[in-house]
Amino acid sequence: MSRIYVIGNCQAGVLADVVRIMRPEATVEAIAGSKSFNLLAEIARPGPDDMFFLQGRKSNYERFLMDNLDGFAAFPNKVRYPKLFFTAFHPDFVFANAGEVRVASAIGGITSAIALFAWQNGFTVDQTVKLFRGETYDALGYFDHWDPSAEHLLASAATLGLSLEDEIRQWRATGCFLHCPNHPKPIVMAGMARQMFKTLGWTPAVAYPEYVAQDHLVKNLVWPLYPEIGERFGLPGHMIFKMPDGKVTKENRGLLPLDTFIEKSFALMEPLHDRAIQCDRLGDPRLRVLLKMRDGGGKPPAGDNPYRGIKDHQRWKTAVANPPADAVDPVVRTGFTLGRDTRVATAGSCFAQHIARALKGSGYSYFNAERSDGLAEAEALARNFGIFSARYGNIYTARQLVQLFDRSEGTFVPAEPAWLRRDGRYVDPFRPQVEPDGFATEADVAAARDRHLAIVRRLWRELEVFVFTLGLTEAWCSTVDGAVFPLAPGVAGGAFDPAVHAFHNFTAAEVEADLLVFVAKLWTVNPAARIILTVSPVPLIATYEDRHALTSTTYSKAVLRVAADAVAAREPGVDYFPSYEIVTGAHARGAYFESDLRSVTDAGVDHVMRTFLRHYGEAPDLSGIRREQAQNQDIVCDEEMIEQSLFAR
Repeated sequence: MSRIYVIGNCQAGVLADVVRIMRPEATVEAIAGSKSFNLLAEIARPGPDDMFFLQGRKSNYERFLMDNLDGFAAFPNKVRYPKLFFTAFHPDFVFANAGEVRVASAIGGITSAIALFAWQNGFTVDQTVKLFRGETYDALGYFDHWDPSAEHLLASAATLGLSLEDEIRQWRATGCFLHCPNHPKPIVMAGMARQMFKTLGWTPAVAYPEYVAQDHLVKNLVWPLYPEIGERFGLPGHMIFKMPDGKVTKENRGLLPLDTFIEKSFALMEPLHDRAIQCDRLGDPRLRVLLKMRDGGGKPPAGDNPYRGIKDHQRWKTAVANPPADAVDPVVRTGFTLGRDTRVATAGSCFAQHIARALKGSGYSYFNAERSDGLAEAEALARNFGIFSARYGNIYTARQLVQLFDRSEGTFVPAEPAWLRRDGRYVDPFRPQVEPDGFATEADVAAARDRHLAIVRRLWRELEVFVFTLGLTEAWCSTVDGAVFPLAPGVAGGAFDPAVHAFHNFTAAEVEADLLVFVAKLWTVNPAARIILTVSPVPLIATYEDRHALTSTTYSKAVLRVAADAVAAREPGVDYFPSYEIVTGAHARGAYFESDLRSVTDAGVDHVMRTFLRHYGEAPDLSGIRREQAQNQDIVCDEEMIEQSLFAR
């Protein structure tokens, strides 16, 4: 019978548990913890079928084996897994030392960065407790740990020959998948084991052992998921610190509320006052904001006016009314930035074309997946080349976006493949203006569509950032298969049939659900993709609802704005950018619209793009944006066909 030695820190024990379930015919030995080297010394010469699961590369464990086990260096049966330290859910968790002594908290040999800084600077227990709130976490960057945590883990795994992109998406779907940054739940080590088995060509007896594996690390300390941090992940949080089972007594029951945790932690730290504390986190200058909060800065204590300490960007007068209109900047923070070489793809309503042009004009790597192959510039533009990252035309609704993904992946084939125009030519119902002259036959429509969807399928996998501008909630749908069209049948081709075509006005819940579906689908094929959602400020050109166009426009933009915000708040890796607010806000006093009160002026576009590149890009070269503004009259907008079609004969 073969033996599998799982060697590493405390995570090795969890990995060994799931490996036993996945390969029950083998003898699996976990070598972890304080007695590791004694256990390593007892390993006999490995047999030809034995296997070593080693944590990291050239760890102390591996060096010990190389020094003490003859032939280990040349032994071929080794596979490695990364050491996990993932702070996204527990960014306040730190290790600290005072010389050779570990600085302990009330639950073990780790502590809170906030509490440690507060103790060092003479805060009382009550003052320290009041620091544990969203404003503090924001100031310290605690809401921004997901991307660096995920990127570090993925990179660490990749250097060891493991791909964890799909696994990390599954972990994220389960909620908080760690008890603390270095104590994963079984699902994490099961995912690593699956990838290790894949590398070895092994077929597991049980593919998903996390469903039956015991969670041994929950018996150790558990760090809370602070409520405000949990909220960013769409998860409930709490402020209860769990002690290791071995420290539980009848008096403490092992569960400490925040004030008790701080009080007991301070008591343990007190004897260390005369010692130098070594902790990298203490060097973060952002921690000094805690001194301002204690000394009267930030939000006031209970009993005072809760608005006294808010920042300038939170006050209408200082954020909107006082600054010059073109200086108003409603972006407070972003989740990521763009490098010059970042592959940025765009899609959406007419206004989305401004973002594409600004990126190209400012020297960024705009991802144009469907190129014009040498066509003259005017012809290429007329045929929708380069307007978006592929020739999909306007995608006004989130449902259209999901539909495009499904069509490109071959999981949805609409019942209406082509529409006949009045001139006898055919158009693609889902991008009716990409060929101004139309197609001669339905077969020509199908061939062009297949080429296009193959390019879109590649686009999803190769883009790095996807910017989607939501435009409308009103749509026309097929009652046969639910397909959504950018224009009503009969406007740019086809014929309206009330038996198979119906009007639908999407609700906020529907738009939010569709966006979440798209995000999940995109991440299945491109886990590293980042998404920026924005809402077009352009009003509806016409509404099919029997109500005022202004009321319908307000409804549509409110729905899109609420849905985009909800998705950005829930999903790390999704940002919301306020194009809509910059153009339509009171600070502009209507000056960002042309005389038709619908078209956005060059000044309005410039304000949006300056703000976008200020926060997402490097120092922007605005001259490129301004050069592109000269082309604004060429913006292609399917929706304008509604107005034109009213007068067509």
